[in-house]
Amino acid sequence: MLRAGIAVVCLVVLATASPLSNVPVALEQSLRSKGSVDVFVKLESPIPMLNQLKDAKFVSRAERKTVVSNNLKAFSAQSQKSILEFLATQDITVKSFWIANEVYLKNAGADLIQKLAERSDVQGFREENKNKLPLETVSKQVLAKQDELTWGLQRLGVQALWDQGINGKLQHF
Repeated sequence: MLRAGIAVVCLVVLATASPLSNVPVALEQSLRSKGSVDVFVKLESPIPMLNQLKDAKFVSRAERKTVVSNNLKAFSAQSQKSILEFLATQDITVKSFWIANEVYLKNAGADLIQKLAERSDVQGFREENKNKLPLETVSKQVLAKQDELTWGLQRLGVQALWDQGINGKLQHF
């Protein structure tokens, strides 16, 4: 009886499991509602490689920057090679990012996301955040606090200087 109950539960779970189970729920919902999404595909983290460079000695800050930059570029080129070759066979816009070792996909559909989710070199997905700053609201908030923003100038007594014509412009005597 217990075995039959467990078997039923397993069948229900398998029947209701998402075909995109390796994909974040929010991304899956976006795919269902929009049909395609702009997404970053996360690959192997460069942190372990960077940790190896942490104790290295460099002659200058410029040399350190060059070594870290070159290592990140080489790491991402090697890490992204296979997935970029695969994506070249797809009809999709792709952009590679070497610092974070991610690949950006414009208008990726559920089928492509599923294929990528099944790859061992894909660590995860992050949907592009397209929130826009409401500039009109921000401008009103800044104007409302204008007195608070200029209290330092008032405290220094700059108005008296401005009244005398001293305003920071070059003056010839």
